[in-house]
Amino acid sequence: MRLLYVVPAVLLVTILLVFSCTKSKHSSSRNSIENWIQTDRNPDTFINPIDDTTDLQRIGNQIYQDNDGKVYLRTLYPHRYKRAHYVEYLKDITDFLNIADYRELDKGYFTTKGKVYMWWSNDGGHYPVEVKVADPGTFVPFDSIAGGKDKAHVFYGGPPGNMDTLPGADPATIRVMNPERGCWNCGDCYFVDAKHVFWGLQPIPEADSKTFHLVDSEAVDARDKYRSYYNGRPIR
Repeated sequence: MRLLYVVPAVLLVTILLVFSCTKSKHSSSRNSIENWIQTDRNPDTFINPIDDTTDLQRIGNQIYQDNDGKVYLRTLYPHRYKRAHYVEYLKDITDFLNIADYRELDKGYFTTKGKVYMWWSNDGGHYPVEVKVADPGTFVPFDSIAGGKDKAHVFYGGPPGNMDTLPGADPATIRVMNPERGCWNCGDCYFVDAKHVFWGLQPIPEADSKTFHLVDSEAVDARDKYRSYYNGRPIR
């Protein structure tokens, strides 16, 4: 573990959910050399603190490589260093990430070693979550919810659960319909393709995909030409 510096608490939520697309005050352009200086040498405060300035090459969003070829993830240790401050550090991910084929996607997703992953976080900082069976060459993340699609599958879910496939969904015609009360990975999203309607990962066999649409109401959140729905359940 390599310590970088102390981060104000107001940045915690943004950093933990997804990697910010905004450059930090230590960053310049892509592939630049960045000098990190330890700001506190108290051994009782930090684990394995850096004694000297370390030169790192920025090779991606929060991904760095040192002069020895080791690869690090810049992440946050979400336990307070002191009031309103948290410790940010470098996690060695050399064995996991292959720089030669590493490719960043949108929304915190990336590909390496022929697989698709997303970054998530727990009390130890960020870690990769695999989108199983996803094709790295064709995977595209959704804009407003956890998941995406490739040439053969539609994916939905994500931490703290799994990223699963919608059974029988057509990625070529899939549309995301997230109700007003929906959130990024709550499981309360509708999906519609040319022939099917889904509530989360569950098909709604009786729903008509051609006329299905969202409704902003406390008792009803969707309708088709036959009936109304709420949380994926038909309302007669």
